[in-house]
Amino acid sequence: MTSASRNAMRDHVPNALTELRKELRHTKEEMAVRLNISPRSYYDLEKGVSQCSAPVLVRLVNLIPDPERRLCFLEQLQARMDQYENAAQP
Repeated sequence: MTSASRNAMRDHVPNALTELRKELRHTKEEMAVRLNISPRSYYDLEKGVSQCSAPVLVRLVNLIPDPERRLCFLEQLQARMDQYENAAQP
């Protein structure tokens, strides 16, 4: 993963996780179970301390109840990745 991709995920995923958790009315522990990760790993993801692996990202996207919102999440993530990659170019 490029540093631009890491930066984009670090900026986008934590907010998306928090919003989704609140929308689903789940605790952090319940979200960890749904994503098949430890509660500590979930906490770190939501705080932006660590980054999502590809399998966790797929599970996250699948938790988004509305297909249109899933697509929007992915488009926003891609836009942030493009933004970081363009900023990194001379």
